[in-house]
Amino acid sequence: MTESPRSDAVFAVKQGLITDFAVSHDERAAERFGVAALFTHAGFDIVLAPEAGTSR
Repeated sequence: MTESPRSDAVFAVKQGLITDFAVSHDERAAERFGVAALFTHAGFDIVLAPEAGTSR
């Protein structure tokens, strides 16, 4: 098995997926997420690719 950290989604971490977490005291957001009022969160923009053979 060849090791390839750039293409191994199970065992490797791509640099583009590493982000900072922010601390939040927002009680409304905490209630929405079902967590305590002091929590950490991170944001990611995720784009899904269309299935092969389909158009957008």
